Amino acid sequence: MSNRKLVDNRMGEIQGVNLVTICWSGDEEDYKISGMLVTDRAALTIIEGSVEVCFVDLLTNGEYELVQCVAPLFHVGEDAESYPEVFANLQNLSLFDFCRKYKRFDLMIDDA
Repeated sequence: MSNRKLVDNRMGEIQGVNLVTICWSGDEEDYKISGMLVTDRAALTIIEGSVEVCFVDLLTNGEYELVQCVAPLFHVGEDAESYPEVFANLQNLSLFDFCRKYKRFDLMIDDA
């Protein structure tokens, strides 16, 4: 276990947004990302530039274990510097306004 690499993509605190740590293990690496709890068992996360709904379980250390991601909902880009704004928008904008600001993931296919 000591040879495993930790990939830590948590973003720290965002004023007014309650973020939690979501973790999981891959074949050779352990991962930690930030997420925003929607319920005690579901969180919104940003994975590979897309907002996703994920099921989580609370661990004894206060972090959450990733159980399963449902599907990408919106593509917000892979610029991690914009993620604090995205999380704030998820919390503060109505669903209608958020949908107008960010494209649906399934509409990201380029017209060639």
